[in-house]
Amino acid sequence: MVERKLTSPTVLSDYTGSSYGDPANSFKVGSYTVVDALVRYDLARVGMAGSNVALHVNNLFDREYVASCFNTYGCFWGAERQVVATATFRF
Repeated sequence: MVERKLTSPTVLSDYTGSSYGDPANSFKVGSYTVVDALVRYDLARVGMAGSNVALHVNNLFDREYVASCFNTYGCFWGAERQVVATATFRF
């Protein structure tokens, strides 16, 4: 039987407070919080010491938010949810 070894399950939150959207401080951009999650599995338990697989989800709840502005007509949306799988192998 292979014993599972889940390592470093992590949840991160990033809060950004409200800010002015232009140099003249004529309007404000609202605050937002984005949550990320990471889980990693250590492959040493299956004979692959130093190797692992991981899944990282940015913006876990797919929050829509304005990341920045440069004037009242030019703002940028923040990144939508992104899922990244990685594998690291040591030889």
